[in-house]
Amino acid sequence: MSASSGAIEALDGMAGTSEIADEVGCTRRTAYTRLKSLEENGRVEIRQVGNSLVWVAAG
Repeated sequence: MSASSGAIEALDGMAGTSEIADEVGCTRRTAYTRLKSLEENGRVEIRQVGNSLVWVAAG
């Protein structure tokens, strides 16, 4: 499990990019880049919740 996907689990299974960046201690840009890579590998999904985009663990 990567730090980014672990952070999603630690944040109740759903979190925004900024929340994940804060949880793992990196910049928002770095978190987004890592999350996009995880999304491409099927490890996380991005969903629209209201006006926000959130990341969730796949599966």
